Amino acid sequence: MFIRRLFVAAGVLLPILVQAQSFSVRFGETAGQPGEIVKLKVFGDFDVPLYLACLPFQFEPDIIEPLAYSVENTAAAGAPAGATFLQVQGNEGVCGISPVLHTGIAYFSVPAGRDVCIGELVLRIRADVLERRSIVTPTTRFAGRISAVVNLGELGVTTHPDRYWPGAVTVLPPQGPRPVGDVVCRQFLNRIQLSFTLTEEYETIEINRGGTPIAVLAGTERSYEETMPGMGRAVYTLIAHRGGAASIPVTCEVMVTTPAAPDVRELACNGDRLSWTNPVSFERIVVLRDRAPLAELPGTADTFVDPGAPDTAAIYTVISHMGGFSSPGVNCIANGTWGLEVGDVQAPADAPAVTVPVYATTLAPVQGFSLVIAIDETRFTLVEDAVEAIRDTVLYQNPDFLILNHHVNSYGMPTLAVIFDMVSPLEQARHKYLQPGLRQRIANVTFLVKDAPGSREDAVFALAGDGTTLTSGGKSAPLVFMLDGRVRFGASPTEPVADLAAGFAPAARRGPLGYVIQLTWRNRGAYEQILVERNGTEIAVLAGDASRYRDEDVPGGVYTYKVTAFAGGATSFPADVFLSTISPPNAFLRCDANRDGRIDLADVMFSVMFLFRGTATPRCEDAMDSNDDGALTIADPIFTLTHLFGGGVIVKSPGARYPWFDPTDDALTCLE
Repeated sequence: MFIRRLFVAAGVLLPILVQAQSFSVRFGETAGQPGEIVKLKVFGDFDVPLYLACLPFQFEPDIIEPLAYSVENTAAAGAPAGATFLQVQGNEGVCGISPVLHTGIAYFSVPAGRDVCIGELVLRIRADVLERRSIVTPTTRFAGRISAVVNLGELGVTTHPDRYWPGAVTVLPPQGPRPVGDVVCRQFLNRIQLSFTLTEEYETIEINRGGTPIAVLAGTERSYEETMPGMGRAVYTLIAHRGGAASIPVTCEVMVTTPAAPDVRELACNGDRLSWTNPVSFERIVVLRDRAPLAELPGTADTFVDPGAPDTAAIYTVISHMGGFSSPGVNCIANGTWGLEVGDVQAPADAPAVTVPVYATTLAPVQGFSLVIAIDETRFTLVEDAVEAIRDTVLYQNPDFLILNHHVNSYGMPTLAVIFDMVSPLEQARHKYLQPGLRQRIANVTFLVKDAPGSREDAVFALAGDGTTLTSGGKSAPLVFMLDGRVRFGASPTEPVADLAAGFAPAARRGPLGYVIQLTWRNRGAYEQILVERNGTEIAVLAGDASRYRDEDVPGGVYTYKVTAFAGGATSFPADVFLSTISPPNAFLRCDANRDGRIDLADVMFSVMFLFRGTATPRCEDAMDSNDDGALTIADPIFTLTHLFGGGVIVKSPGARYPWFDPTDDALTCLE
């Protein structure tokens, strides 16, 4: 295993470097007509296997447009999906391959060699350029902060390339009219809109969809619009004609989804005041509180004050309307609950180590956190492996700063510290923080057990208030609860209750002072007493034959209920269930493509039927977007399959257990 630790010095992100190996990078040569998509090969010389390459470059944006970095049919073709990257800013770009994926760390390598093709820059030549040679130059730095680095050898030695050789794209004369330029396809409500620029005079412009001609426009037209075809992927091709000759075809594609109005943007809750911005002029705007209609506003409104705002947690939803369509709705939470919870663990009596999970309920993006865990150090020793501590958690992107050890900031207790994004020049923040969500697993901290088997008592693992923080919006979030976890060694003679469930009591979702929560369970033995806790506080001691409990006047928020049984002087392992009293109207489980509340093979089949036959219509595109990349592709059912059969992928917020709204800013919708 190799670990890349990143540090910040003078505002520059610098990797630890060991100049033990050499690497040279060379960009190749390619040619094409105006409007054509070409591939520029990237070569490297390296004596040991290559694990990572981050290669900045400069180009002429008025001549070529970088589209992607591909490893298909190259020496790096074994890299998994998602391992390639390309970012562009002005006349600079950075491309390469990385084992750090949003789902964890993938292990692959490119064999050593001379002039090894490690990928191809996919470029589009602009349609309006004249014949010329455009230089593409590898550089040492991108955006002034991201260095050119490669990772070589089994020990993960990181170094800078020591030689750089530029490449070029030669623009050839067009073999006919120049194609139209700057083609954009987009869906707006129930219509598909195409826009483009004219690079010379044409007689006609032919438009095809899926290989079938659908329109012939006058040569002076610059746009086209049609009612949306069937759901799914639609590919449009434009061919310009003049004097009996045709240009090369130019294509664009759009994923046709359920028509909806655009959402408002930048929704914020501040006490009783809501504010947002409008991307277009709407016909009207509706505000909901806790799923119930609260107000109807003019389509130009961008603020609202709730005259009856509650003091407890409430979720507001803003829905825009235009052209007979409504938006999915954007959500924000007022007076919400932030919390951390150490999970309970039942370990074998002779276990040499225990791994303790930590869960977080967060209402806004978290840029970093610090967990200080109070333990009995005469009984347990921290395993200081920070990478393993976040494996199989929602921290799917490797944080810029990650440390796990004792005595950080003089706390004198095991501390896990995480900062997701110390330098972010690319405005790619959605993958560089913890997304808001309910009871997301953020850590798995392992401790060696010092006690001899047979003499082990239960142990409590608690989060210390001094030093445990969640950072959101540049300040510490108000933690409403921090719940202890218990480790039980071996089985208790008292069996725990089974099938613990929590829900709203029939016909009594909310009482005069709060919610009414009904707990039910099945007793697996003859008990003397049953203890019920809510967020770590004892709320009831019941008779041993009780199998339900009604918790009345519960304030709005999120709660972990625990039920523990007692018999013959022995205590059962606690059963627990999580419940949120607030739920947005567009809550969903990621990967639940068919919206039946379960994630199984039926969801995979539903996605495939939509993608390739158009015979299934998703009511919640966000749920079908299994890998949360903002697009519906074959990668989504593959991701779901991997999740179902233990492939180690991490289902991103809202996850696969507790329905919630989508925190990711994308064009996908989710309707009730």
